[in-house]
Amino acid sequence: MIQCVVEGEVQAPPASPSAGQAWLVGDAPTGVFAGHAAAIAGWTGSGWRFVEAVVGLSVFDKSAGCVRRFAETWQSFIAPLPPTGGTTIDVEARAAIVNIMERLVEAGVFATS
Repeated sequence: MIQCVVEGEVQAPPASPSAGQAWLVGDAPTGVFAGHAAAIAGWTGSGWRFVEAVVGLSVFDKSAGCVRRFAETWQSFIAPLPPTGGTTIDVEARAAIVNIMERLVEAGVFATS
């Protein structure tokens, strides 16, 4: 669970997982995932192991390309909109802000959607 990476979020077990892969279990799980909503499901090669989420737990979600944090539900943080409007426009400052926001998306701090 140190530096946990998940493939994405699913409601049912994937058809052919590889040993070491993990997924976030969605809010309406089925099959062997039933009863494990919001848990992390990891495939060991011989079966599923579940880690129940606790507030503050963070994972990197490969499908979303960002860090997700558990706070009663799994959350990702969407980048804020770039600055627009105003009576005094500082073009250089706006460009710097947009650049910072892009780097935070690339680093996985913000999700793209």
